[in-house]
Amino acid sequence: MSTEVTLRYRMSDRDVFYGGGVVNGARSITLMEDTANRLMTKVYGNQSRCAKVRKVRLFVPCFAGDYMEYKARLLGEENGRAIIEVRSFKVAVIPEEPEFESSIDVLEDPPLSTVCIFEYVIPAKKEKKKAKALEGLKVLDLTHAYNGPFCTALLADNGAEVIKIEPLTGDQSRYWPPMDDNSGESGFYAFINRNKKGVTLNLKTEKGREIFYDLVREADVVVENFRVGVTKKLQVDYE
Repeated sequence: MSTEVTLRYRMSDRDVFYGGGVVNGARSITLMEDTANRLMTKVYGNQSRCAKVRKVRLFVPCFAGDYMEYKARLLGEENGRAIIEVRSFKVAVIPEEPEFESSIDVLEDPPLSTVCIFEYVIPAKKEKKKAKALEGLKVLDLTHAYNGPFCTALLADNGAEVIKIEPLTGDQSRYWPPMDDNSGESGFYAFINRNKKGVTLNLKTEKGREIFYDLVREADVVVENFRVGVTKKLQVDYE
């Protein structure tokens, strides 16, 4: 893996603090820290905090309109800290007599502007996510109202892949309050069907039942809470 990162940025009037269009030094340091943090993410998989600015050397000031290039490289590791050097170069400037507002002069030999050496805390390695108790279990959810969906929500909370099957008109609880003022959706429905996948099927049609049978072949569990006789009438009973 490469241990270098490059960031390019054009200075603007918003970056100026001093007279004569000179860019605020603190702004330059912030951009160098951003570059160092990108390198931390690339190498260690996560951002971190700067524990110390070990060295700052200014060679050439930069001005509003200058195109700057920041190059960060990992020098090594010391006592749980990553030592990162960031160099900034002035790669393009505004011409003395620009033909257009966006005109620039690309410098053949970009001068070194600033050098910083940072110490960043090396982030702790993330622990592998622990598997939930029901991971790998596939559940088809034909339930509606409250008790059935609550049951399958608990299965989903514990890692099961729950596929909620609704009629084309949607589950009745989609219309139960409280309703979200912006989306108009039911908060109750969202709560009782959390962590689930969803599909709509018309089980009264042959095509809908064919799709359901295909899902059943790959499922471990089917949960339903229809009144007695409904599943047999729909031809989706256990027999």
